[in-house]
Amino acid sequence: MRYRRSDPCRDNCENTAECRPDALMIRRCVACRRLFAPSVVRCSSCSSEDVERVAAAGTGSIVCWRVVEYAANALVDPVPAIIAIVELDEGPWVYTTVEGEIPQTGDQPVRVRFQAPPCGNRFPIFAVLPDRAVCTA
Repeated sequence: MRYRRSDPCRDNCENTAECRPDALMIRRCVACRRLFAPSVVRCSSCSSEDVERVAAAGTGSIVCWRVVEYAANALVDPVPAIIAIVELDEGPWVYTTVEGEIPQTGDQPVRVRFQAPPCGNRFPIFAVLPDRAVCTA
């Protein structure tokens, strides 16, 4: 079995036209047009491996969430973070972190923003929006 070594300081997109720094890129099956989360490499509907990257609106709602505590290393105190499953307005679900106060109803609208580490891929973080009207564009 072979593994491809990745360079964390290099852009991992297949080509630069598919990578938009201002958009959450999800996957679409070329054969049946079904949309999927960004990490999918094969269509679960038709089994096609021909999937392409498409820009999502970057808005959705929280399906479920949990507050967890984590520490970057053993020398620092743990801090709370909200992890969640967000259903994008286009349909796919993504696992992510959320910023902001989450109301008990949990169906609060969210919008993506990106946090880039000093080197490597950017990570989507969703911010809670005050109301759904803000999401429509």
